[in-house]
This record gives sequence, structure tokens and C-alpha cells, in this order.
Amino acid sequence: YIPMLGAFLNIFWPVPLILLGVRHGLKWSVMALVTAGLLLAIIVSPLQSLVQVMGLGLVGLTLGYCLNKEKGPGFSIICGSIASFISKAAVLILGFWIMGTNPLDFGPEAVTKTVNDTIEIYRSFGMSEQEIEQNRAMITGILEMMKLILSAGVIMASVLDTFINYLAAKAILKRLGTYIPDLP
Repeated sequence: YIPMLGAFLNIFWPVPLILLGVRHGLKWSVMALVTAGLLLAIIVSPLQSLVQVMGLGLVGLTLGYCLNKEKGPGFSIICGSIASFISKAAVLILGFWIMGTNPLDFGPEAVTKTVNDTIEIYRSFGMSEQEIEQNRAMITGILEMMKLILSAGVIMASVLDTFINYLAAKAILKRLGTYIPDLP
């Protein structure tokens, strides 16, 4: 856990679980995940530990299992991406539960409130009503588009972090003498 580099290094958090899964099986990966979660809970916080374990542990376990059972690289990445998506959804649900509100709420009330708040800021800057109305339409369109962008972003992030972990684990395993097949 490094505060400034934490977000970047979190991408590679599943790699040790993948390595253990490939070389020693799922049992060792699960034990390492539980141990890492407990240590993180003691050192940082139980909530951060829960988010790390839920958000990244399943990816490491899934990729480690698939590669240990010599599933193809495509199948392994698909399974890892699904696991990553499920993990991200679980972390979002945990966030909703803890905060008591949905931070991704783009319902009509939330969109209307956001647009009205923005329009009031524009009025305080002295914009004309014609410019404000043009901006109102643009802001509403942007907020509607955010629904699609966030959904697609979560799916793309699931595939991307799985792919990055696959490549990192493959490179390390190659140096350790374990062959993992290349992507077609």
C-alpha cells in the first residue's frame, strides 16, 4: 500500500494470486488472498481491505485457476473479464450500501438538479438567457451520454485490467520457467 502510487499499483494486485494459482493451485491463491486481506485490514483499514479483496481478488483467483487448468488464453481472459466485471459491480454495490445513496444515479431528479445547479452558476457569471438555454440542452445531452460512457467504461476496464494482469503474470511465469500460451 503506497498512497500516491496505490491506484496504479492496484492494477497489478492480482498478479501474485495468479502466480500462486498457476504454480500451486486454487487453494494457495485463496489462502494468499485471505492473508493479504487480513494484513491490509490491520495495516490500512478494514474497508480498504474489503474493497481490495472484492475488487481484485476474484480476478487473480479466476486467471490463476484457468491458467492452472491449461484453459486457452482467450478463455482465460474472458473468464477473468467476467470476474473483474462482477468484482467491480460488487464494489459499487458495497459503495452504495455504505454511502446510502447511489453516486451513479442519473435518474430524472438527479439530472434536473445537476442541470439547474449548473444553470444557476452560469447566471451568477452573468450569462445571457439565450446562452443559458443553449448550455442547458448541451448539459442534459452530456449527462444522458454519461450513462452509456460509465457502463461501457466499467466493461472496458474489466477487460483491460484482466488483459494487463494476464500479460504481467505471463512475463513473470516465463522467467520462472512456466510456459503460458500466447494470445492468438
